[in-house]
Amino acid sequence: MNPGTYSRTALPAAWQLYTAFFACAVMLGSWYPRIPDVQRLAELDGWELGFGLAGYPAGTLLLFTFGTRWAARLSFSQSFRIVVPMLGVALVGATLAGNMGALFACMAAAGALQGVIAVTGNVEADNIEAALDRPVLVRAHGFYSVATVVAGAAGIGFRALQVAPWLHLAIILPIATILVVVATSGIGGKSAMPKTDELYSKIVFPTGKILMLFLAGGAALYLDNAASDWSGILLRDGYAADGTTVTAAVTAWAIGQAAGRLTFPHLSSLVGKERLAFVLALIAAMGLAWWFSRQSLLSHSSACF
Repeated sequence: MNPGTYSRTALPAAWQLYTAFFACAVMLGSWYPRIPDVQRLAELDGWELGFGLAGYPAGTLLLFTFGTRWAARLSFSQSFRIVVPMLGVALVGATLAGNMGALFACMAAAGALQGVIAVTGNVEADNIEAALDRPVLVRAHGFYSVATVVAGAAGIGFRALQVAPWLHLAIILPIATILVVVATSGIGGKSAMPKTDELYSKIVFPTGKILMLFLAGGAALYLDNAASDWSGILLRDGYAADGTTVTAAVTAWAIGQAAGRLTFPHLSSLVGKERLAFVLALIAAMGLAWWFSRQSLLSHSSACF
């Protein structure tokens, strides 16, 4: 879509996208630090919490597998204005889930709704990138992470005031809705689905390179979700951290993620995408090696005593 087709009274095209991503992440960013509270209030064991949280990726995968064509019929503005409030309702429901099944159902709904946004949001980002001839999608995800930082910082205040998780997210819900309405104001109703007569279902087998990309991307997404969902649990159970410390740690993680996403276009242009990916993989390998060596030393020390 040509940015010139946007309303003159609306935000510039790229900033509309950034604000829409920000609004969506305000909801999800408010959910992450409250996961330990949800587990405690629902009296869920670790495996029950894990099964409940698995509803989120399950819902996203189901949407991508069976609902992409339906999602693509919605325009960018339609999808965000409809989905962000519904996503908030699903997350409020998750905070009130009293058992594993209810948590799974609410998270599956949230995951499917997030999938709808991913379809229309990424298509819109591609259109804006083509029109502006500069990176937009990575920066949009950077603003997504910035919103997680803001929501995490706000979560510290809500925790200090001992606000219940459901009330916390219920307060955030209208704020995110207003943001997304502002972000999508003046945008037309163009569908994300391409205009073609060749849309039909068929099985496509991936090439070797696409399969490797899928595995690498899947591993990165797994680690990303594990950090957002389980870091708070680990700090609470493994290191006896209080609620404020847990929320601050999740916020620190989001700060690093936001910094990486926002600076990626500049860094990749300086050193190249392949070199940057190699350096990041090397850092990850060093961290993994350090963890294994530390576990080995701890085991050796225990054996000595």
